[in-house]
Amino acid sequence: MVESDILFTYKANMSKQAHLQSWFIAPIRYKSLLREFIYQDINTRFANSIGGLLWTVINPLVTILIYVFIFSVIMKMRVSLSETGTDQFAVYLLAGLLPWMAFADAFGRSTGLLLEKSSLITKVAFPVHILPYAGAMVAYILNGIGFGLFLLYLLFNGYLAWTWWLLPLVLGLQFLFTMGLVAFSAAICVFLRDLQQVFALLLSVWFFLTPIIYPLSMVPDSYRAWFYLNPFYFFVELYRQLLLRQHLDVHHLLIVSLVSLCVFVLGGWFFMRIQRSFGDVL
Repeated sequence: MVESDILFTYKANMSKQAHLQSWFIAPIRYKSLLREFIYQDINTRFANSIGGLLWTVINPLVTILIYVFIFSVIMKMRVSLSETGTDQFAVYLLAGLLPWMAFADAFGRSTGLLLEKSSLITKVAFPVHILPYAGAMVAYILNGIGFGLFLLYLLFNGYLAWTWWLLPLVLGLQFLFTMGLVAFSAAICVFLRDLQQVFALLLSVWFFLTPIIYPLSMVPDSYRAWFYLNPFYFFVELYRQLLLRQHLDVHHLLIVSLVSLCVFVLGGWFFMRIQRSFGDVL
């Protein structure tokens, strides 16, 4: 089915006013349309590819092996069992790296999300605010495959604990946090195209300022307080607590809950506020 044909069926149901409430209920109200966009996005990524969906496993696997080789074999990084819950650096690394990869994929692609769909936005009446949802969900679905394989590895190596039941909660909060930033970056880049390069640079800096490839204990005390201003530090810590240390820091959970909800609401509000101007500049 052609995208314009799919979207035409929604034209009669479009509201004349964009409200924040529409942002919250978009995945439910337009679930069929959302599925179509997700399906088409995944197909587009692997169109004319012999490997197809196999690349969703190969790409993250190669990235993971490179990081493990550099930091475990060449740099010989070590972690303490008492501090991290494991004495295997690869396990420690993946517990933080895999959630980051899903976030980075969604945020990194968000800057061109609306620009790629400009022909639809300017020619067809449809709920534009469904696009950030589709873009973020595709990133989390594809990167979720690697995370699922990692969980299987931990399961067969004796890491399973009751705290694993809380993983969907943390993942859901991370998705809300991602959605807010995706909505903001997708919307603002329609008007300021140079921000695509700025956000790409920000993402690289953000990665190295998050304790993913090193424990926070390696950071000098004089700088450590600044790391607590990084929301993703708390996400990484929560994943490692739940997966490796069988522990939950309630304060960390409260922080990510508050930050995620605020970012999700503010990002959605900003998107809905200016979406009616997209057609004028695309």
